[in-house]
Amino acid sequence: MCKQHFFVITLLFTVSTTNAQSLSINNPLLIHSNEPVQFGKVNAAVIRDAVSLVFKISDERIKEITVVPGDARNVSNTLLAMDELYYDLVDLSMKLGLIAGTYSDDSTRNTANDQSEKLSLYLNNLFLNEALYKSLKLYSTTTDAEQQPPNHKKFLNETIIAFEKNGMKLDSNGRKKLETINEKIIGYGIQFDKNIAESKDSVAFTEEELAGVPDNTKGPWKRGERNYIVYVNGPNYVNIMTYADNDAARHAMYLHYTNRAYPTNIQVLDSLFYYRQQLANTLGFKSYAAYALTDKMAATPENVWNFENDLITKLAPNVSKEINEYLQIKHNLHPELPDTLYDWDLSYYKKKLLDTKYQLNTDEVKQYFEMSNTLQGMFNVYQKLLSIQIKEINNVPVWYEKVKAYEMYKDGKKI
Repeated sequence: MCKQHFFVITLLFTVSTTNAQSLSINNPLLIHSNEPVQFGKVNAAVIRDAVSLVFKISDERIKEITVVPGDARNVSNTLLAMDELYYDLVDLSMKLGLIAGTYSDDSTRNTANDQSEKLSLYLNNLFLNEALYKSLKLYSTTTDAEQQPPNHKKFLNETIIAFEKNGMKLDSNGRKKLETINEKIIGYGIQFDKNIAESKDSVAFTEEELAGVPDNTKGPWKRGERNYIVYVNGPNYVNIMTYADNDAARHAMYLHYTNRAYPTNIQVLDSLFYYRQQLANTLGFKSYAAYALTDKMAATPENVWNFENDLITKLAPNVSKEINEYLQIKHNLHPELPDTLYDWDLSYYKKKLLDTKYQLNTDEVKQYFEMSNTLQGMFNVYQKLLSIQIKEINNVPVWYEKVKAYEMYKDGKKI
């Protein structure tokens, strides 16, 4: 079940969470209120407790949905109940994703990753629950379902399709096999992301190799008189690719950055591809791409490739012109290098083109995009478009001291 589907579902109804709160009022990850999440209180034990509690809550909700007699089914005890079921699961899933991606404490972060895997498997297995599927199918035949507004009908229809797409048309043996495959896919997917997030690598450069990189950028990298150690991360990668005059330095950083978690992730990725193909075949699809597109506008892999190839045909003349301009600059600045444009050349020569042909010094432009001013400008746009007010707040629990927090208001009421 894809996360995008969950986002759609949680927006369709106003969610009641009375049952969940009564069971988990003391767990900061399961409290639903208009107050900030107490991230400062979150640790490994809190995460494990939250997942355990949400499983208990969800099991009870599934039982409540599936025991309703057919003639008593209505929007409240079936459709709204399904949305409530999703809400707590997905809400916790999003919070664990944030914790796994941002917390500096290894124990908390690793626990969030491990529990995310369990939660994802639970979510996937919901769509192999035959009793839940039959409850929705039965409700879809009722007069109450027929009288629902279009957005409720859409939710019901798409949820039934999600069950069928994710294995409900299989027999019991097929569904059991699919559970095992889903477990493998989720595990390898989380492991792949975890390996990249925890990858620790650095590249040593000399003063000469970092020629062109601004002093204020490379200052923190300095080790000794003329040597530098650059940690391999997104911001450092962008700076080296954009400013370093030395072709070999850019190439070295490019190789290190694009090979994070290598070779560990090669086996993980191969396994992920293998089980995705197994999933598609089990569900009767030729490829994972065909499976993934069944409920998308593109519909088939062939349509996607036709779209891509059509774009190539239409964009090639303009792209070729720009590439030739980059190549000319490269030849003028470095005639000793091959007249070939590599991936590690693009950002560097793009900046040179902007600086020379268009006299657009991107470093000077940055002063107009200081972070606070940029945020305020973005907020102003949303405030005008959506008739809301956004206000910064202090003294709220955050997981890192530099995180900023904001509240949103509409018609004077905090939303």
